[in-house]
Amino acid sequence: MNYNIIDERSGFIKYLLNQYEIHDKNTVWLLNLIKDKPNILEHIQFKKTTQLKDQLIIFNHFKVHLILSHGIYTDSDVIFHYLLNNEKPLYVNILFSDLKYDIICQQEIMYQIDFQVMDENDLKIDYIEMKMDLYEIFTNSKLFTYLIEQIIYAIEDTLLTKNQTRFAMLTQLKMDLEEKRKHVI
Repeated sequence: MNYNIIDERSGFIKYLLNQYEIHDKNTVWLLNLIKDKPNILEHIQFKKTTQLKDQLIIFNHFKVHLILSHGIYTDSDVIFHYLLNNEKPLYVNILFSDLKYDIICQQEIMYQIDFQVMDENDLKIDYIEMKMDLYEIFTNSKLFTYLIEQIIYAIEDTLLTKNQTRFAMLTQLKMDLEEKRKHVI
């Protein structure tokens, strides 16, 4: 797992704790646990999902529910122990509007895209647009820089492996993204 995404996840939880007045001490307790444990941060992923299992939902009044395939848990002690022992992916879904949550969800998607192993048919701007909100990335220089850096690393890899087709496709994707960004900002 990329260390940067763990820092981003921890930073987002710090933001939640500092930005919002959370009256439920159990929610504060759980958020602090998640924030301070890299092994928990490694397994969570902020994602807007309608999936009905393996997710931690935070409601607008900061009540936390854990939804697993075998039930829904609202008891903080149960959630606490699950988080400490969990080694599977767990989605964190926040059910209120927050711009920073939208950004972290985009970052999660970007960290999952590996241009070095992506199928060559998917190395097109249309596919990237299906996977993520490009407007959000184009207007956030940090996200855009990260995306371009990942493509550059993949281009460098093609030079080492002498894969001319992949090199051409990645180079074209990079140019397409840079050109499209000019029309957004």
